[in-house]
Amino acid sequence: MMSERDARIIEKLAKMCRADTPENNKRYRVFSLLTTKRGQPICYGKNSYIKTHPIQAEYAQGINEDQIFLHAEISVLVKNTTKNAHTLYVVRVLRNGDYAQAKPCEVCQLAIQESGIKRVVHTTDLGFQEYLT
Repeated sequence: MMSERDARIIEKLAKMCRADTPENNKRYRVFSLLTTKRGQPICYGKNSYIKTHPIQAEYAQGINEDQIFLHAEISVLVKNTTKNAHTLYVVRVLRNGDYAQAKPCEVCQLAIQESGIKRVVHTTDLGFQEYLT
């Protein structure tokens, strides 16, 4: 169930996205945050259009995808060193500052499921929504 805490976290990430200067200004910005069940931040991640990671490549190859850049979801999963990760927030903001669809792709969904994360909250064109893994 969505909460006021979810809304605050989404807005905090959206502010980070809006303030970020992406490597390619024509692209959207995507940030992610991994939290405990109580909403305490564990680590942040963001899309990179110049970097990749072997884990991104491994999951992409597993489903025959050719995704060469590092997604925010994989970025945060790579940084996580705890066992108490519960919720993953993913926010996508367009150049004009509006929310956009940030539901994790198939590659990231597979990585999220294997990581044991219980819940994902992501932005949509109209706000945000959640799904349970």
